[in-house]
Amino acid sequence: MNSTAPLDRPDRFHSYTLEVLPPESRLWIDRQHQAVLVLDGDCRIAGLEILTGSEWLIMLALLADIPPFCTYEKLYAAFYGMPYEQALEELREAWNSPAWEIMMRSVRNIISRLRIKIRPLGIEISNMSETGYTFIRAGRRFMNEKEG
Repeated sequence: MNSTAPLDRPDRFHSYTLEVLPPESRLWIDRQHQAVLVLDGDCRIAGLEILTGSEWLIMLALLADIPPFCTYEKLYAAFYGMPYEQALEELREAWNSPAWEIMMRSVRNIISRLRIKIRPLGIEISNMSETGYTFIRAGRRFMNEKEG
């Protein structure tokens, strides 16, 4: 993934090249409207989604660490607005216990909602067991639903 501007800059628009998108397509984010859009090679809008505040936080965390993937700890830290080290400590203490599932439930719920929103853009969010999440190319059936 290549970015034309880092996420910590106040610029309104940022562009990303994601390997999961068709060649020549780029993912753009609009900070002012919390929007995610995909432009094709002819600079036509292939898809546009407006995100909620929570979805936006998760999307920014995913974009900051992909490729290869975004860890559970980084997503947890982004969602709850805490330092990464604190999130790492809290989740490690809870690992392999029911507390971990409870702590991650809100993050996972937001990821589920975000999956539904970005699928028409040709992007899926895939869970990497015991690691985190990554982007993959959306299946053909979802792309056909968008086109038809």
